Amino acid sequence: MQQQAINAVYAFLQDRKNKKLENEAKKNAQISESKLEQINTELLPQHWFQFIADNAHQVSLGVTHVAKLTHSSSKASNLKDVVPQTDFTYLVSTQTSGNVDADGAYTNAIWSPIGDFLSLAVENSTLGELFVQHPEWFASFAPNSVELQTWHDKISSAYIPKELSSHVLAKQVYFPVEDGYHLLSPMTSSALVQLLYDRIQFSRSKDNPIKLAFDKQQYHSETHTKYPNVAVLNITKSNHQNASKLNSKRIGRQYLLCAEPPQWRVSERLPKSNFFKDCAYSFCLNKINKLKKLWQVIISKKLSLNHHNRQLLQKRAGQIAEQVLLLATGYAREQAAGWLEGSQLSQAQQYWLDPYRDDVGFQQDRVNNDWESSIVIDFSLWLNDLLRIQGDNTAKLWRDAMAPELRRFVAWSDVKEYE
Repeated sequence: MQQQAINAVYAFLQDRKNKKLENEAKKNAQISESKLEQINTELLPQHWFQFIADNAHQVSLGVTHVAKLTHSSSKASNLKDVVPQTDFTYLVSTQTSGNVDADGAYTNAIWSPIGDFLSLAVENSTLGELFVQHPEWFASFAPNSVELQTWHDKISSAYIPKELSSHVLAKQVYFPVEDGYHLLSPMTSSALVQLLYDRIQFSRSKDNPIKLAFDKQQYHSETHTKYPNVAVLNITKSNHQNASKLNSKRIGRQYLLCAEPPQWRVSERLPKSNFFKDCAYSFCLNKINKLKKLWQVIISKKLSLNHHNRQLLQKRAGQIAEQVLLLATGYAREQAAGWLEGSQLSQAQQYWLDPYRDDVGFQQDRVNNDWESSIVIDFSLWLNDLLRIQGDNTAKLWRDAMAPELRRFVAWSDVKEYE
């Protein structure tokens, strides 16, 4: 790894030299000897490491929360979240999100090359971390051991948490406690923002194989994830690196997920003779199409209904069952009790969709009869009909998918009745 670190130093300096020469060439057709000598001298390894060491205190590396994401002129401390999250692991946080990218921040954008250099990836580490851990690897760049130690001490400061301090441009919240208040300073987790940004970007990417399969209406074994109604917060309009390294990577953008409450919508179409055929098809169309595509792949490829394929089919059917029961819940909640009295629906479907009817005989029959089995069978026959399948092999899959979901529905209805 030592040689890789050395190679990374030379590659960075050569790349930086090429960019400087290109910029000079744009300004002047002929680069002067003095300017060329200046560039070559600045980018000698010894001079470069001296520059890095002298200004390392201007950067904060390996941090998760960046103060400048609140205000680009904030001089508050940047933080690294190292507190293990053990009590509320169901909450999304920097700690519970697994491996997140650490960020780098600077007092001014002119110091961003320092962060770029020290953050160079070398296998599973970074160049700066390797220098702090193994300064002897870089001894060939230093004039002597004393200077190497000085470089090490100064560069290490970029990774040492600075003394905590707030700033007039930081957001602050007075939080009341028993004997006064605490002054809280909320900070944005740049690491978590980057994780969300990367996932949304990947979900939208034209190179995402899952999205490509979805757009072409083809089967894919993984789930296609969409993020609806995403808002974009522009942290910086220009000079994105002024805030942080990761802010520059995401072009100054921060994605905000939609936090609107779900809007409960009930179909205006009322069932006439069969709830599944009359109402459920249009409501579950997206899930039904996914099941159809999976079934078409199995048939066209002449695949057997082995354990794996049966599980895939049952999973898709379970998703449809959830949608059907969600729709049924809407009817049961929104329609007046007794709304199906005298309808042409089967008695089982009336027990299911009209659970609060004020009729003692109806309620007794609902408790005593095994109407749930009839609903499960109706569901399986409906799916078989949609897929144009004859036989009981697949019907059993659909029954096994619907039965546990329906049990939960009935339990919920019974609790609701006695609230």
